[in-house]
Amino acid sequence: MAVEVDLTQSYCGWNEDPGMSETANVRRPSPTERIVGFLDNLDPDDPRCEAEGLAIAKALKDDKQFEPLAEFAERMRGAFPRQLLFRTLQAQALVDLGLVQAAGDVLAAGVEEAVEGSQAWSELFGLIGRTHKQVYVDNRKAAPALAKASLELALKAYGKVYDLIGAYWHGGNIAALLFQQPERAAELDAFALQFTARIDEVPVADRDAWWWASKAEARLGAGDFAGFLECLAGFGAARPDAFAFNSFQRQLSELWGLDRGCFGPEGEAALATLRAAALKAEGGVVEVRADAVVSGGRPQSATAGPRSPRLSDLEKVFGFDGPMEMSWVQLGLYRARSVAGLLGPSSSGSFKRKGTGFVVAVKDGAGATRLCLLTNAHVIGDQPDAAIPSIEKCRVQFEALGPTLHRVKAQLWTSPWGALDATLLELETLPEGIEPIPLSAELASLDETTRLYIIGHPRGGALSFSMQDNLFLSRGARPPPDGPVFLHYRTPTEGGNSGSPVFIAEGWTVVALHHAGATDMERLDGSGVHAANEGISLGAIAAALKTQGALDLGL
Repeated sequence: MAVEVDLTQSYCGWNEDPGMSETANVRRPSPTERIVGFLDNLDPDDPRCEAEGLAIAKALKDDKQFEPLAEFAERMRGAFPRQLLFRTLQAQALVDLGLVQAAGDVLAAGVEEAVEGSQAWSELFGLIGRTHKQVYVDNRKAAPALAKASLELALKAYGKVYDLIGAYWHGGNIAALLFQQPERAAELDAFALQFTARIDEVPVADRDAWWWASKAEARLGAGDFAGFLECLAGFGAARPDAFAFNSFQRQLSELWGLDRGCFGPEGEAALATLRAAALKAEGGVVEVRADAVVSGGRPQSATAGPRSPRLSDLEKVFGFDGPMEMSWVQLGLYRARSVAGLLGPSSSGSFKRKGTGFVVAVKDGAGATRLCLLTNAHVIGDQPDAAIPSIEKCRVQFEALGPTLHRVKAQLWTSPWGALDATLLELETLPEGIEPIPLSAELASLDETTRLYIIGHPRGGALSFSMQDNLFLSRGARPPPDGPVFLHYRTPTEGGNSGSPVFIAEGWTVVALHHAGATDMERLDGSGVHAANEGISLGAIAAALKTQGALDLGL
């Protein structure tokens, strides 16, 4: 008999995750570390192994380690074929890896096995709704007919769980999907009233951050923006974790269109405040569509224009002082324009993203300034195992500025993995109006309270940027005492971020080139290992460029 494990507090939400333990942000061993030895001692006949496998899979999901989760859940499905929660966990990972069709296939095969009304059935149909919703989001411009069909399938799946077991958290998805169709405005109005009544039945003691997020969507569905802001303040006061922040802001962006002007300037400002809060939460991530990055142009002064009193109250709930946070998020999005994906040939012959790079201003020996692209040598360089074998086989795409693939004109300088793992490229063309990202070699102010931010293409994904918060851990020379300076910052990033810029918050200024991450990274002082990202300081790269390439980054 399959073990029943209560994962409803991790999976029953409108997007993915309607509740996390209050201790979710407490440092714990990496879930990937928990896998070590577990598979070697796996006993399919021991129910304790099944329960432990579910706990490990859930921890991987909570930590957004979707690649190992997909592989681990596949192994667990083989060992415990009757436990459908492994199937839903694998599907969850596949959706977040961008493999939506594969996730749908995994879920469809489990529909007949699930007992209607059971936990596994609820998880299964909630995720079926999620996959169809994602197909809708991904195709509403490119393939409207497919998007419309997917929207109806998502409504059907979410409605099934909402109606049968009273899962109010799926009401947010239903309202958001109805909002996509102006001709169904009357239906949305009626549903929003019924949805609000169901939400209000939840006991006060059980009204966590996810309850506030659900009610916020109900108020948007009813056209009550003031009520939405009140719920957003309640969401902030409920101390949501980083996962809740990210999931909620993505829903408000992708479906409710707060960053597309659907609720006016106040809607854009409210979403910017939520995103700023997400980036300041431990482990925070903000995923932003390219069209949100490109809209609006250069950020205006943070103090420009009148300020709504209710928005000022909202900022105070999240601990912010005035509109600076909105301007700061807008500046981060503006910097994302100058971040590019580097693509190389795949086994099918098409181009696939292999890494990330960013635009820098470089002066040559003649004093002329040109805009170049800085990335990792293990992405493209002279080493034989580089992800892209040559500049002739490389294409560069500034996704926020359009689909154009730019060719590489020349490799101006490179330093291999064992040294600085950096390559400087000159492109044949650049998008009109592209600007270099400001750089700094100043590291003295970094301490244990400093947060660093990465803008890149996690998992090689398309049409989104991820601004990930990383707490600064240490800096040091390698080899000591006079080698180039490296930085360590919290937690490994996902593949595809190699070559990403590492920013400090002040002015979204780059201090390092991201190049690696591991759960067992050797500490820079040689005192053991820890889970960390590693970046090469811009000061070290600038010094090498001057001495080896007669090129000046201005540092």
